[in-house]
Amino acid sequence: MEFDLRWTHGCDYQVISELPSDLGPIVALDTEGPRSGFNARTDPPYTVQLSDRPGRAFILRQRDLEILRPLFESDARILVYNAIHEILTFGNTDLPFRWDEDVMLMAYIENTNESASLCAASARHLAINHPHWSPELYGDSKVFVRYACGDADLTLRLYLKLKDSAAVTPRVYRLERGFVPALVNMHRRGVSVNQGELTRLGGMYQEAAKRVRERVWKAVGHDFELDSHAQVRHVLFEELKLEPTSRTTGGLASTSKDALAGLALQSPVVADILMHRRLVKRRGTYLDKLGQFIEDDGKVHASILNAVVPTFRLACTRPNLMNQPKRSPSKLEKRLSIRDVFVPSPGCYFFGADFSQIELRLMIYSSADRALIELLESGVDFHTRTACIVSGRSEGSITAEERAAGKTVNYALCYGATPSGLVYRLGFSKEVAQRVVSRLQVALRPLFAWMDRERGLALETGESRTFLGRVRSLPDLGGRGYNKKRALRNVINDQIQGGAAQLFKLALIRADATLPSEIRLLIPVHDEALFEVSNEVPVVEAVRQVRSVLELDMGPVGCYPVDFVRGVTGWGRMEKLS
Repeated sequence: MEFDLRWTHGCDYQVISELPSDLGPIVALDTEGPRSGFNARTDPPYTVQLSDRPGRAFILRQRDLEILRPLFESDARILVYNAIHEILTFGNTDLPFRWDEDVMLMAYIENTNESASLCAASARHLAINHPHWSPELYGDSKVFVRYACGDADLTLRLYLKLKDSAAVTPRVYRLERGFVPALVNMHRRGVSVNQGELTRLGGMYQEAAKRVRERVWKAVGHDFELDSHAQVRHVLFEELKLEPTSRTTGGLASTSKDALAGLALQSPVVADILMHRRLVKRRGTYLDKLGQFIEDDGKVHASILNAVVPTFRLACTRPNLMNQPKRSPSKLEKRLSIRDVFVPSPGCYFFGADFSQIELRLMIYSSADRALIELLESGVDFHTRTACIVSGRSEGSITAEERAAGKTVNYALCYGATPSGLVYRLGFSKEVAQRVVSRLQVALRPLFAWMDRERGLALETGESRTFLGRVRSLPDLGGRGYNKKRALRNVINDQIQGGAAQLFKLALIRADATLPSEIRLLIPVHDEALFEVSNEVPVVEAVRQVRSVLELDMGPVGCYPVDFVRGVTGWGRMEKLS
């Protein structure tokens, strides 16, 4: 396999065993792992690359890492690309590793619409096409040196390009940079997995899927492949004569999840087909894959990513702990809680803190309407209030399911959903959806007026902006049709999701930096934080300490209270605390 490294021709890249005496005051540092089997949490760097001026770089082997000590003890400004990775891998050495700037975060903040990977940022800002990492790079030592040194060289060049960019807002960069230590600590701590429960639950999901499949076969009178869209289409629309809710681009009746959701209330067969899909997907997506990420300590050490999502929300991978299902597919399968496999370490319990309605609260505070703010601060549950408007009934008669529907309506409308969008989300008829929209536009008139003002401002500037100054360019605002409508929805979505994400990060920075070692931050899950607490710390004391650092008073953008839950046996069995 050939790698295009033509851009490195003419560059001065050297293998060294001593630190150059003329190393400059700004040094980009990059590391590589071995060809395979590398774990940054447990393994030291395989090679380290340094670049102190464009076109000049050095590479040293693992056996020569000690020569870096004077660099880390000097006043040189050290640049990295993904500080989390470098902190982890250098943590497996006895070197006093330090860093000053994370150029990846700068590239991410500069344009959250595009990938912040080194290759993508180099192509975008430097017009340099650098190959992605591949184990085949190790087949030729000269190619590997040019590739690895190129990483450090590009890190330096990108820093010089981005350091004075007005788009890299200093306040936002300080927040993202300050969040790095918390992300490193969460990765190192990991979450324990009950492997026996994982195996048992996998078998239960398989058996549950089998029962649902056989129930469908009995209902239609013959066997067929529930995973085959063609066979499902034939059964539903030719044998059962159901009316399709939508069609594919080729004109066929659609059997997608969204298309079948509208038919589930009409036919138990459709409901069971959707149930079967959920059971199979959850077993394959979560249970079957989870085992490959369990490390020797019996834990999964997920990577929490802060430079991926355009709205600045966090992402998670290897495995995605933020996407572990919170609720079971149906009331009949409540015992199949996937979160049950995640358990506290011996002598500890799980403790969860959830920012109550953080996005809705931020939206109301952003509107600056005193009547709505006073209503919010009086303790009114806006999701229940909306459920009352939707159902036309009093608060005392609202069920948990209706409150959940009210929550969906609140966020759907605030993010620009139309009446047809409500039909899609909640199964309303178009007439009912239009009536609900009209009622809410009256009840929340100041909020809708604020959204109209923000969209108008975005049309003038071509961008959205959070209260902390994070800017996202929305070029489709200058377009027309569907793309423009989507961009207008994103104006509000970016402000609220992005602003809430920044509030959440501020709170987690404080929690990780100030809470005692007996209360450890494990993972963020959307607007929740999961902690592991020593049994020696009473629950009341855990509530007091966590509340003192998580609950935020942001002045004009409001106060953000926290709800708490506790789980003694597992993440899937958390109980709400008063």
